[in-house]
Amino acid sequence: MELDKRFYRWGEERRYGKFSYIVRTALFLTIVLLSSRLASLFLYEPNSGVEAFFLQFPTQILMFTTLSVLLSTLGWCLKETWYKSKARRRSLPITSL
Repeated sequence: MELDKRFYRWGEERRYGKFSYIVRTALFLTIVLLSSRLASLFLYEPNSGVEAFFLQFPTQILMFTTLSVLLSTLGWCLKETWYKSKARRRSLPITSL
């Protein structure tokens, strides 16, 4: 039953499009990565580590955003492959996006 929910949920997600999915997921991942990095610096590093974080902030945003976009694209491709495989098994028409 859970597989059916995931199948139909991804079918609904596909309607919004690839670009929308990648942007939303990448934004979420970037925020999570930056906040976890900052939290770990506050917990485990002295004050100089936190200052260094803000000095390197533009570089870290660029790095985390690039990583997030790559992971989001990979996630889309994996979910799309899974969806198409399940749709073929159910003999459903597959619309390309």
